[in-house]
Amino acid sequence: MKLIAQTKSISNRLLTAIIVSSIISGCGGGNSDSKLEDAGNPDSTVEDGVALRDSDLTLYENEYQHRFWYDVKYKDGKNRHITFKVSEQSTAKNGEDFELITSRSTSNNAGYFTLAIHDDDRFEGKQTIVIDIMVDGQFIREETITLDDTNSTSLTDHAAIEKRGAVGHGETTVVIDDTMYELSIVKGLFKYDLLTNKTVRKREFPAYTSFGSIFQYDGDIFSYRNDKIQRLNTDSLLWEIISAPSSPTNEMGPVSYVIQSTQVVNDTLYLFGYQNVQDEKKPINFSYDFQHKKWKELSNRPHFNTFDQSVLFGNDGYPLAQSVQFGNDVYLFRNGQAMIYNTSKDEWSTDPVEAKIGTTQPHVAGKYAYNFLVEDNAAYLSRFNLEKRTQEVQQVSNSQRGFSWEIKGTFMYKGRIYLANNEATRLLSAYWGDN
Repeated sequence: MKLIAQTKSISNRLLTAIIVSSIISGCGGGNSDSKLEDAGNPDSTVEDGVALRDSDLTLYENEYQHRFWYDVKYKDGKNRHITFKVSEQSTAKNGEDFELITSRSTSNNAGYFTLAIHDDDRFEGKQTIVIDIMVDGQFIREETITLDDTNSTSLTDHAAIEKRGAVGHGETTVVIDDTMYELSIVKGLFKYDLLTNKTVRKREFPAYTSFGSIFQYDGDIFSYRNDKIQRLNTDSLLWEIISAPSSPTNEMGPVSYVIQSTQVVNDTLYLFGYQNVQDEKKPINFSYDFQHKKWKELSNRPHFNTFDQSVLFGNDGYPLAQSVQFGNDVYLFRNGQAMIYNTSKDEWSTDPVEAKIGTTQPHVAGKYAYNFLVEDNAAYLSRFNLEKRTQEVQQVSNSQRGFSWEIKGTFMYKGRIYLANNEATRLLSAYWGDN
């Protein structure tokens, strides 16, 4: 945690070193217990201060938004108005490389500012984003954030993480702000602080409890399970049913169905799966409009050789298809190919696109879909260009040791692509730069 402070001590000297010890509850504002003191003079006190929760102020160029949370502590207890603005001292171009898009207080003692980071194909190396911090309109100091686009595809080992159980299907990882949520059908739900590299909360469920199909919408984590849309309470780690409307699946009667892939485009949830009809798996596709609370059946999925009756199911009974959203299109990946569904036209592509995607859920940043894959006794970072529909791979490890063939938990944080490697219980990342 970095401190920005105006201080006063009994010797009337300006403090140069501050220790900040705090316990932050999750990633939300207003839940902190902090003590601010001079590392060199225990008798000194901080009269006002703004403490950034993150001490690692390096972002990597990609297309995403990142929030920096801060905590505020004043001896007099009075409210202060905290504002941020971009300094002309920045070497990164405001409006081209980045933008300061939001800044707000969530309570009297906490808040955040949000940077939108933009991607390009030019190599620029390390640049700086300089942010001026203002308290009640008065300049306090500036904070320098590094923006880097230097290639770093050798895996970086960040920390050990708590053992989640054996590597298994059903692992899903979602990151919101500085918090990672991992959903494991083997061990349950874990809430992990990426700033402190600690598990801050967990909730166990009976082994192989299905969480359904997980998706994000409007800043929350949702699940579609048992014909119900549920939202995760990120404090209690309990599911809350928010909608149980009649859907096309309600009319199937005894016919079983499975939803294996979901994507949200604008305010509509798209669901792709199959139904069992006389021991045959037939595709089923429908959507749910969050704004109007209406369900709709979609056009039939076409038949490709690699998208046969087991289109979303492998021989071992586990889901193998992955999907990503780009513009109005949803890509469904399977067996080295992708079929494309256009949500605005309710149409499917007539021919599959060649695309070798690993077994994890890819992460989309801008025009690229990233994920990790393992083959030929080595691990690779894959980057699929959704505009050109072309693919590149870079080797990140010359050994498969410590990697499962079923790598789970791909996500992006600060522009880097991470995996929560369940076999070795390590948090690893790589970055595909412009050089």
